[in-house]
Amino acid sequence: MKSRLYCTLCRARTPRRKVLSHWDNNYYVDKQIYTLLRCERCGLVEIENKPQGDALARYYPDNYYAYDTSGNLFFKIKATAVRIARALPRLLAGRLLLSNLYAFAPAGANSSVLDVGCGDGSALRALKALGFARLYGTEMDARRRSTLERHGIEVIVTSDITTASLSEASFDVVRLSHVLEHVSNPFETIGQSRKLLKSGGKLLVAVPNFDSPARRVFGRYFCGLQLPTHLYHFNKSNLGQLLTTHDFVVRKLFTVGYSGLSSSLITLLKDKYGLVLPKVISTALILSLAPLEAVFNLIGLGYITTVEAVKP
Repeated sequence: MKSRLYCTLCRARTPRRKVLSHWDNNYYVDKQIYTLLRCERCGLVEIENKPQGDALARYYPDNYYAYDTSGNLFFKIKATAVRIARALPRLLAGRLLLSNLYAFAPAGANSSVLDVGCGDGSALRALKALGFARLYGTEMDARRRSTLERHGIEVIVTSDITTASLSEASFDVVRLSHVLEHVSNPFETIGQSRKLLKSGGKLLVAVPNFDSPARRVFGRYFCGLQLPTHLYHFNKSNLGQLLTTHDFVVRKLFTVGYSGLSSSLITLLKDKYGLVLPKVISTALILSLAPLEAVFNLIGLGYITTVEAVKP
């Protein structure tokens, strides 16, 4: 089935084809079916029947993973990686940090970072340890403000940085870690990120890789699908295109992640067969498939795309 709709990346009415349809198989808020359409020109995938406003907010429950990362295995691994990197020479540490979407602060005692969709603030606390003195985060849930402010984070309550009261050319780093796929206007969000950065400032972006083997094998059970909160789905090519369209210089673009296949298999077992694996078994599965994921990353086929881009 094909249709012709406006593409947020191509900025034109381009042919679309249906990729798949499914429901929320992360939190099972309901069984509403959402349909993904792919632009045949640039490959950008988006939900055709996007929920809006309160209808979308329902899919971010109180137990949404980003609101409390303290018990999450992957966030614990990231925190350990940051601690290791801090002890390494900067040239060796750079790739390790960027794999987790972190960066050393540039020289200067007043370096500032904006983490868009900062959740529980764990990433900003890690970035503070890497030298950033001024911590800013956006969050759409105002109830998170008091907790974040106790950690020295200045909070901007918004779901859209293009309408937030933020000063232009005021940040050394803008971080969009698994955020771009959630926003209603990714094209404008990247444009606003450029405005917010100082000259020479870095934009760090991570999104699921829609063209990864994990997505191709598991389809609607791909762990990076997360319908309907992931409104858009990118591949390496169109994410790079989006950044260069806004005059960013893409310094690094590669894939990371070590649980795309295993987490997708876990999702399939739960969603299709009602089988919930014990934590010890699911952890063992993740570890057993991690070497294969490492090979995918070496050849640029991992399930998460990570980018470092610079504002000239």
